[in-house]
Amino acid sequence: YMKNALYFLIQTLGNLIILLHILRFWLPLFGADFRNPISQSILKFTSPLINQSRRFIPSFRQFDSATFMVTLALQCVLILILASLSGITLTSSTILITAVFELLLSSANIFFLAIIASVLFSWIAPYSYSPFKGLIDNIAESLLRPYRKIFSPIGGLDLSPLFAIIAIQTVMIFLKSSAPISL
Repeated sequence: YMKNALYFLIQTLGNLIILLHILRFWLPLFGADFRNPISQSILKFTSPLINQSRRFIPSFRQFDSATFMVTLALQCVLILILASLSGITLTSSTILITAVFELLLSSANIFFLAIIASVLFSWIAPYSYSPFKGLIDNIAESLLRPYRKIFSPIGGLDLSPLFAIIAIQTVMIFLKSSAPISL
C-alpha cells in the first residue's frame, strides 16, 4: 500500500509541476495577459528552471524552446520515476516518445477544460471578471476563433465549442491509443 501511495503522490505532484510548465509554454501563444495574477504566479513558479535553460537554449520566433525542453525533460524524469516504481524498464527512446504523447495529452486536456469552463462561465456569470475567468477566456477564445470562422452562430447559438470539443476528444482518443505506454 505504501508503494501505491508513493506512486500516487509522485504522479500527482509531478503532473502539477508539469501542468504549470505546459501553461507557461502555451500562454504566450494564446496572447495571455501577463498582468493577470494567475499568469504572474505561473511565471514566478516556472522561472527558476526556465531562466537557467534560456542561457543555453534559444527561442525561435514565438516558439519558446527553453520552456518546451524543460517541460519535456520534467515529463521524461516523471515517466522514468513512475516506471521504476512500477518495476518497468524502458528504453530512452520509449521514455522520450511517451513524454511527447503525455505532453500532447495534457495540452489537449487543458484545452478541453478551458472550453468547458468558458462555456460554463458564459452561462453562469457572463459579465463578471476574475483572474481565473480571464485566463480561461484567453485560452478558450484562441481555440474557438477558427471554429467560429467556419461555424457561425445559428439563431444566436454558438456551436463552435461543441465542434472544438469533438475535435479535441478525437485527438485525445488517437493519442491515447497510439501512446507506447500508459502510466
